[in-house]
Amino acid sequence: MPAVRRSLTVGVDRQTAFTLFTDGFGMWWPPSHHVAPGDLDTVIIEPRANGRWYERLLNGGEANWGTVIAYEPPSRLLLGWQLNHEWQYDRKSERASTIEITFQAAAAELTRIDFEHRDLANHGRETQAIHDAVNGPEGWTFLLSHFTEFLGG
Repeated sequence: MPAVRRSLTVGVDRQTAFTLFTDGFGMWWPPSHHVAPGDLDTVIIEPRANGRWYERLLNGGEANWGTVIAYEPPSRLLLGWQLNHEWQYDRKSERASTIEITFQAAAAELTRIDFEHRDLANHGRETQAIHDAVNGPEGWTFLLSHFTEFLGG
């Protein structure tokens, strides 16, 4: 199964892009895209390897999405995606796919962000469904456009 790749250029320096993408994840992530029943409060990427990647609801409930594999500011973030095709958390890390986001200075106030969601075959029978969802119209293109809009572009 091919990886899902996207690239975008944003009008901020690399450190700012990394910080707003990670620490500010809950500010730009669309509230329509969450997994637990209830209203989304925020989405959190803990800023360290072996950290959690999860959502918090307004009622205080939480739902895991995956793990932080590598946290290397301001250049790289590596996440384990542990959601199945029904958007439920799968505790078995060997069934996780991987999301790598790299941040490269493109000019003084421009940053190129390369995004790759790979290892989708780890999801087994669910591989095609997950690939189709993250590569589809409500997938990563839609989601990353929210980050671009959040930055004013």
